Amino acid sequence: MATTPGEAASGVSVSALKQTSRADIDRFVKVTRSPEIQRLYAPYRDVWCPYTDDTLVRTFSLDNPIYEHTDAQMFVASRSGRDCGRVIALHNPLSSVTREQGLGFFGFFEADGVETARALLLESAWPWLQKRGLKGIVGNVSPSTNDELGVLIEGFHRHVLLLEFNPPEYPKYLEAIGFGKEKDVFGYTTRLDAPHFREVLSGRGSEADFNRIARMMARRSGVTIEYLDKRKINRAASEFCRMYNRAWGDHWGFEPMTSAELLYIAKDLLQLLPSDLLIFVRNKDGELVGGALCTPDLNQLFRRFDGKMGPIEMLRAVGAMWGPGWISMLQRPKLLRVIGLGVMPTYERRGASTALMAQVLANAFKRGFEDVNVSWILEDNEPMLQIPRRFGMQAEQTWRVFSYRP
Repeated sequence: MATTPGEAASGVSVSALKQTSRADIDRFVKVTRSPEIQRLYAPYRDVWCPYTDDTLVRTFSLDNPIYEHTDAQMFVASRSGRDCGRVIALHNPLSSVTREQGLGFFGFFEADGVETARALLLESAWPWLQKRGLKGIVGNVSPSTNDELGVLIEGFHRHVLLLEFNPPEYPKYLEAIGFGKEKDVFGYTTRLDAPHFREVLSGRGSEADFNRIARMMARRSGVTIEYLDKRKINRAASEFCRMYNRAWGDHWGFEPMTSAELLYIAKDLLQLLPSDLLIFVRNKDGELVGGALCTPDLNQLFRRFDGKMGPIEMLRAVGAMWGPGWISMLQRPKLLRVIGLGVMPTYERRGASTALMAQVLANAFKRGFEDVNVSWILEDNEPMLQIPRRFGMQAEQTWRVFSYRP
């Protein structure tokens, strides 16, 4: 393992780790358990849910299809023999940010202070990206813009599944070493109760009401709504990725997604989820033109596991998803997260996204969820911003994508 020069000035040394080494991956994964990092998360321990070790090991494994087109380099910072930070540098030529602006990425950032952030980002990740001809660096991107995105700057009261959470010090560290705003991303949450929706939607506030809205808007936009057939999950993943790449291709930060990438990370989750939380929209020709992927906020359960996912924890997760709600020990999650929702632009203008969101809410009512969260919406994506607003949702969390252009 190599270390960066100049480590004596700040007392921080940085090691470049190898993805071919399980020991190196394990070291990278365990940085969040170091006392220096735990100290920063301590005030948020009832909120923050660390990644499970197995999830991170799979993410960094070279078996992950993302590394067929993305070069990566892991770095770990240490001081006085104890690890105190980490970051991964990423070069994905397929990303629109890289292709059009010449920017690389950093992800999975953790640091115990400004000097550690400087050593990791400016003295390690940035020189690595410079050697590949890149002009700047943006992040947090973990490990692509299709995954956890940004650095949380507002809304430290909640950590929802597959959304980034970090201590409030991290934005300050980045600003102190010369990083500035690239884009903001918003998260919306609403209380799922009839009185709220009767107030914002003129009396419509039940499962039946939202089913009627979904059917009406689907007819108006010329689409039909269906649920995932798990017997055809590989075909569905391929169709979804083709639709996603067409629908999101003009958005900032777009990175094409392959079905292999989607299934590598999410196949177990897709198999575990009830089919009515995986909603597809087709036009009259049977072409997939939109979709909504939803999941219970399993962070409400996972945070008790402290990064471990053994057989007992897996059984508890399955029980929370499928077991009877009256069994209190199952701790059924009460928040439904809409991981992704979108339709092709032509059908967006006809109201297909409203049909999708109404169906999501109807199914959430049916399954007894108490809150619904819609996130990953860019600050300048006005059509998507209108969807949660239309249903009376309020922006309660903001993530910032930071950039450095020397």
